[in-house]
Amino acid sequence: MKKSIIFLSYPGNPMRFVMRIVILLLTFSLIAGICTTVIQAEEGKPNVSRIIQYRGAMPLLHKDFWGGEVKLKFELYRSPAGGTPFWTETRKVNVGKDGWVKVDLGEVARLPDEAFNTPFRFLSIWHEDVEFSPRKQIASLAYVASSLEKQISPENREEYIKNALIAAKAVTRADTNDTALDTLVACGTFSMETHPRLPKNWLQAAEIATKLGSRLPTFEEWYGAYDGKQSHQLVGMEGHYEWVIPWVYEPTIHGRLQELYRGKPVACTYEELSPMNEYPFRLILDTTVKTGSK
Repeated sequence: MKKSIIFLSYPGNPMRFVMRIVILLLTFSLIAGICTTVIQAEEGKPNVSRIIQYRGAMPLLHKDFWGGEVKLKFELYRSPAGGTPFWTETRKVNVGKDGWVKVDLGEVARLPDEAFNTPFRFLSIWHEDVEFSPRKQIASLAYVASSLEKQISPENREEYIKNALIAAKAVTRADTNDTALDTLVACGTFSMETHPRLPKNWLQAAEIATKLGSRLPTFEEWYGAYDGKQSHQLVGMEGHYEWVIPWVYEPTIHGRLQELYRGKPVACTYEELSPMNEYPFRLILDTTVKTGSK
């Protein structure tokens, strides 16, 4: 009987045939393992658009650590107490001399979709084996600004919010698509799209940013662009909402922002929203670019 030249055909020697099958299976297993490792590594990479800002005081952190660097563990939970964390990140954080901390979560350990598609997200902060309490709720925020502070005063706020939502859709640019950035305006250390994009939920907006090699602005960047000398070049930033990176709800932040921006000719407000709501947004690049792709 002639031996076949096909690798898997019966070679006449049963042991040799079995060995070839084993080698093939091991090869396929090795390839599958490599592919799985690559995919997992890719999924575990931090994403510049998937960031949650933490801005706040650390009153439970001993004052000996103020003005220095401290190792903290951050965890996200589905409830304000108990449960199992669905995300954890440990990192060294610089603490201000007043106990103030500014940190962008997700720069070390990639934040999962769940961090952005539910309103029930609570941050736990640990120093060694001590958990700071209570846990802090994550707020998904759309910002609105006005040069007339009285327009967003408490008595006018509901009416202003309603008008802001109308204005938001009125100034969006329908031809800004997901394959190119809009014309960019230089804003110091970054450039911002001139026109807002059509409303998306927060996770969709973040994914579009990643696809285009850009990201959503932080509040400080959004405010700085609005309040800067180039603000007249940015279409429709006054009087309408835009998504910025979500941040941790910290009561002391409100007084801090008033302190930081006191005397500025602009007032800002925000709504704590479900990240599944849809709002306009504009993207930014970290490097200054004079002209965009349009």
